Amino acid sequence: MISPQRLTTPHRERPAKKGLDSAREGSLSRVAKEDPRIIKEADISVVGYPGRFLQIELKGDAMVRMRYFVVENRVYVVGAGTPKKKPQVIDAKNDYEALATSFMDSFKLIPPLEADVSGTWKEFSSSEGRFKVQFPGTPVESSGQVGSSGLMHVAAYKSAALYSAMYLDYFENPKDFVAVMELLDNLRLGEFETAEKKGMNPKLLSETSLSLDGYPGRFLVLEFSNNHIYRRKMVVVKNRVYIITATAPKDDPGVGTNSYEALALRFINSFSLLDQPVKD
Repeated sequence: MISPQRLTTPHRERPAKKGLDSAREGSLSRVAKEDPRIIKEADISVVGYPGRFLQIELKGDAMVRMRYFVVENRVYVVGAGTPKKKPQVIDAKNDYEALATSFMDSFKLIPPLEADVSGTWKEFSSSEGRFKVQFPGTPVESSGQVGSSGLMHVAAYKSAALYSAMYLDYFENPKDFVAVMELLDNLRLGEFETAEKKGMNPKLLSETSLSLDGYPGRFLVLEFSNNHIYRRKMVVVKNRVYIITATAPKDDPGVGTNSYEALALRFINSFSLLDQPVKD
């Protein structure tokens, strides 16, 4: 069983087709010297995610059957190679097509919550960002300028929750403690404005001040109208703001467990700073 890595994509179908096309062409290119001939190609799916089946005949006595699935930003490839010629006596042990199909049918996706709870979390560290944090999988990194304010660097992973660790480098240092508090206030207001624009109707559940290695910060917990809880830790280090966020479904009080909350806090609490420059 395999755990899917997931990142939200605004237009799933186009990236999915592109991913499937790329996987298909990659498979064909790897056997180009074997004179591949496509016997069958069809659209398929697994638990709602798009996929493709490809059966290729190669020179000599070789047949390859492949299934590709696109799960958000990840492509899964499941394949089986068998002799091309049918055996003289066909039974459960030497029916090549049945054996290949049985193997590919064994492919299952682990539900994200189960994968995050039972899986091995990996430490992600950034020497440039000077921090480390644990993700339940391998995050995707990106960076870019945020208006005229500064530069933002993000590492994000989506499965049972959307986990992200980012830092924003402003072009100027806050002058004093009051300026730092004003910066944190503005970040909070920005979160509300962004959520409201998306129609999420944010409701503030809690807001607390914090300190990490002597640096001031704030912890926000919001509830969205889609029944998700948004938890965000913000820490100001000179002209840099670290923002650690986990957005997950709201736990069902009737179940008696707080699995999503535990996962969110596990991620957020795993964040720590590496050696920082001496404070002014």
